[in-house]
Amino acid sequence: MSDKPEALIIFPFSQQWHAELAEEFTIHFPPPAELDAFVAAHGKRITVLMTNGSSGASASLMDRLPALRIIGCFSAGYENIDLAAAEAR
Repeated sequence: MSDKPEALIIFPFSQQWHAELAEEFTIHFPPPAELDAFVAAHGKRITVLMTNGSSGASASLMDRLPALRIIGCFSAGYENIDLAAAEAR
C-alpha cells in the first residue's frame, strides 16, 4: 500500500498526464463499465477525483467517495459537476 493520496480518473486521459500524476498519486482508472463496482469496493480511499466537463461529478458519486477532498476538472467547462454538492462537502 502506497502513502500517496489515491486518485480516481473517470474520463479519457492522456498517458503523459497519467505518468505525471502517478508521481504524486496512486492512480485508479477503471473502465467506465466497471466504475460503479470500483467505487463500491474502493471509494472510501479516494481523496482526489479527476474528471472533465462531460463526465462531470454527480452528488451521488461524491456521496460514495467519503474521503473526497479535491475534484480536478480537465476542461474549460464544468457543467456536469454538481457544484452545490461539492461546496457542501
